[in-house]
Amino acid sequence: MGVPLNEHKQERARRLCMELLILELNRLGVSQVWVESRKARQDQRDLRMLDAVRSTGLIDMTLRMDFVQPFAELMLWVPDAVAGAVGSDRRGEDAVPLSHLAETVTILPRLLG
Repeated sequence: MGVPLNEHKQERARRLCMELLILELNRLGVSQVWVESRKARQDQRDLRMLDAVRSTGLIDMTLRMDFVQPFAELMLWVPDAVAGAVGSDRRGEDAVPLSHLAETVTILPRLLG
């Protein structure tokens, strides 16, 4: 979910979300994760995070993370749509979009604040 944060806090929040996502995807048996590419330096930071999670022994060493631009892989738009549905529901604006996804979306516990 997007909220205004300074860059340091935003990267920390992203890292925490990505770590939780990687653990959950590994638990579900996912072997390859496609992530929206940002800048090369940021993509490398994401790969270091994946290596750090791997080093804990909590995920399969073969789980891959690849980066792609959203115009090249339209499925990268799906998380934005889901986040919009969750945000709309959480703000009390419109629960209908999330209700359509209820059987496919899992709301995980909050990590920050």
